[in-house]
Amino acid sequence: MCPTSGPSCGTAEVIYQKMDEALQKNAIPWRNCHLHPWVPLSHHPQHCQRAGLGFLEVCGFDPEDLTVDVGYWFKGSTNRKGYLTEFCELHGSEYLEILMHISIRWLSLERCLTRILQQYEPLASYFKSSNEKQPRFRRLLEAFSNPMTEVYLLFYQATLPVFSTFNLLLQREKSSIFLLHDEIRSFIRKLLSKISTQVDLLEIIQETSVAHILWGS
Repeated sequence: MCPTSGPSCGTAEVIYQKMDEALQKNAIPWRNCHLHPWVPLSHHPQHCQRAGLGFLEVCGFDPEDLTVDVGYWFKGSTNRKGYLTEFCELHGSEYLEILMHISIRWLSLERCLTRILQQYEPLASYFKSSNEKQPRFRRLLEAFSNPMTEVYLLFYQATLPVFSTFNLLLQREKSSIFLLHDEIRSFIRKLLSKISTQVDLLEIIQETSVAHILWGS
């Protein structure tokens, strides 16, 4: 039996086991839920990259691809912007300029995702009502026809600020080395709060490459 309370009730392994019990009870095969070897069964950080790649493999959603496609679709086209403005009025929302995501400007991703979410319904209506043949349009139509796209965007919108705030510290021109110890602990604590609170923070910090540099371990 999996514990439903106590220090281990929130671990990834217990959550997975509870899901497995529910699926077996209802005769639902795991293949319907995309069971893959990347499913993380512990809280250690080495699983994060595997989980991220697995998430992309399973859902096929890449936030950078979407923001770039949306940006380029409306870039320099007065007609397309005007058409989108009409859909904004129909949905009772204000038209906002579509932002362009540039990969070397890492902060732009969060802003572009937020801008898309601000006009998500007008954008979805725009693409569903148009009939274009270009590959970029077909990708956008498929994305905005998928009800999970908005969910993925909301997930990234909630997650990216954690990384952006820490990256901004590392981008400072003035020396900030004296802040790193506390900021790294705060950063890791924020990440772990999204997974499980029952984790040895010091153990995780000592396993990171940055910590190895700072403490010479």
